[in-house]
Amino acid sequence: MYTHIYTFFIIPILIILIFLLQRRLEKLELMVLYLTSKVIPKNQIEKALNEMSIKDLKGLIK
Repeated sequence: MYTHIYTFFIIPILIILIFLLQRRLEKLELMVLYLTSKVIPKNQIEKALNEMSIKDLKGLIK
């Protein structure tokens, strides 16, 4: 009985929490780049922050 509760409720909730934490960490990483970077134009960093994707910024740095 308890194994069904774990598989259908607790594991999906953990996956969702990990996903949300990962998105938050991406935003923090973008903010650090935003505050420390003088190479990347400010508007491109703001655009990447709005889209919440770290891959765009990594593409700009290379």
